[in-house]
Amino acid sequence: MRDDANPGVSVLGCVMVRQSKIRFEDRCLSRVLQRLRVEKGLTLAAVATHLETSYQQIQKYETNANRVMFTTFLGLAKALGCTPQELLQEVEAEMASASGQAN
Repeated sequence: MRDDANPGVSVLGCVMVRQSKIRFEDRCLSRVLQRLRVEKGLTLAAVATHLETSYQQIQKYETNANRVMFTTFLGLAKALGCTPQELLQEVEAEMASASGQAN
């Protein structure tokens, strides 16, 4: 949802996210995290349990409300049933696809 008083700002629950500040790479990672989780039939809560965090925190990673730290990236890969290298390859493929769509 957009905040019409502040163009370029999305309202995610009570969290304001300035879309122009979110890096392309982070947006691609978020899309991959959500896609893989859904493809594997995992709930936000299931992934959160694996990382010993809340489902809200996983949701924030998927919506770019919070950036993913490296240690979290490693845990997310394991929770999603892939290696960090495989997750990174998925993100790189998403980046290539997204940049190709922009051209």
